[in-house]
Amino acid sequence: MYAYEPTAKDINLTRTLTNRLMDALAKKKRSPDESKRIETRLIKLATTSDPSLAYIFSTSHDYLLSLRTELAD
Repeated sequence: MYAYEPTAKDINLTRTLTNRLMDALAKKKRSPDESKRIETRLIKLATTSDPSLAYIFSTSHDYLLSLRTELAD
């Protein structure tokens, strides 16, 4: 198996998705439980066979998870 190397487009799409999710969570003052549901959905979407989409969803998930963990500390 090989590691997927994201393209510049993948990285930009990941930033866009993550920023939009963060904005939605902040504007609606979402609870940590709602954030967990979004993270769960992202990790399910990351199981796609498309390596580009898997990268985008997985990376967005990881970032949101780390942010929520940092805020909880």
